[in-house]
Amino acid sequence: MKIFIPYRPSSGGLSSLGKEPIQQEDYSFKTANGNNNARHPNDDIYRCLKSLSKNSRYKHEAVICIDEDLKVRNDWISHLNLNNLDVTVFRCKNIQLTDPHERLPESLKQAILALAEDGDIIAWDLIADAIVCKNWDVQIIDCYKQFGNNYYYVPMFVEPRTEIGRSQLYEISIPNTIEQIKLCSPQTWQNIWGLWRNTIACHSLTIIPKLGRDYAKEEDFDEYVAEANKFDKAYIIENAGTRDYGYWSPMISSGSIFKSLLPRQSSESGSDLWLDNNFPMQKMVLCRSYVFHFHYKVVLDDIEVEHVNGY
Repeated sequence: MKIFIPYRPSSGGLSSLGKEPIQQEDYSFKTANGNNNARHPNDDIYRCLKSLSKNSRYKHEAVICIDEDLKVRNDWISHLNLNNLDVTVFRCKNIQLTDPHERLPESLKQAILALAEDGDIIAWDLIADAIVCKNWDVQIIDCYKQFGNNYYYVPMFVEPRTEIGRSQLYEISIPNTIEQIKLCSPQTWQNIWGLWRNTIACHSLTIIPKLGRDYAKEEDFDEYVAEANKFDKAYIIENAGTRDYGYWSPMISSGSIFKSLLPRQSSESGSDLWLDNNFPMQKMVLCRSYVFHFHYKVVLDDIEVEHVNGY
């Protein structure tokens, strides 16, 4: 699977760091004028790549899509020692757009049209600060082998929606105080797939951060997945463009499908919606594959899942 990840150092959300970010000795980024308030790569792209390497059953290729003005160290990826992941860096050309919401889909379009073969399995737009759970790719590959291009595929997208993350967007419906968080306990599969999905966020699943610390551990994800997998459905079928269960990061299909769609895709904000709306088949939401999108520190463990050559 070729997993396309757009990346530009950000100072929060999708706020671009500025022109000509330059990577420093400690792998952080500064702009030419000295602005250095960007997130360290350890908190987004490096964390994402490490999770892809150690948590994937199969060996994949990550394609990092970067702008042509981004100045990176020669060893900016190789120093990570990723044993179960090939990494390609694709430098996008002549992107004149200033809105990060528009630059990202344009970089994805350029990279996929240049690098994807018709028979490749393509994962479109894995968010650079996402973390894949252990063995996240097993159900993806199994279902693709069984159903092929009869569907396009999305894993379960999981976010914390409390005062630690995204509360400014969901002040009415989310639990944004410790008292409200306690009311959301316990973390049962019934709450995950029922109460929390119906009252907090429908298009993705919610994880309630642990009380008493301002960071997450990977064991939190492991516990969450073990409980969520008690849900009695392995996958859910939705029409293209429907987001009752399936979000978009990443969307998975063949190279031939993406190459037929992307030339018609604009670079306007909301391009993910356009793509989701225009797939010529239904969506299969995979209920045994999880991608976590966190907005604060996560401590990954050193556990490597069993790796298998080929599928």
